Amino acid sequence: MIAERTGDALVYSKDKEMMEEIDGELANVIEDFLRAVDVEALRLAKRIGKIVSIPREPILSGFL
Repeated sequence: MIAERTGDALVYSKDKEMMEEIDGELANVIEDFLRAVDVEALRLAKRIGKIVSIPREPILSGFL
């Protein structure tokens, strides 16, 4: 078993591999979460846009 010194602690190669694997899984979870937040934000914006968008006449139509 190979140990690597980091600061005041020893990290064994098996532990380091596990930490890298967990780090990759965490990165995937964060990406999925951010994607879900983006989808929800788009859905809300679309819903709010339907509520707020009121058909209006062009501003200059009264002057022509």
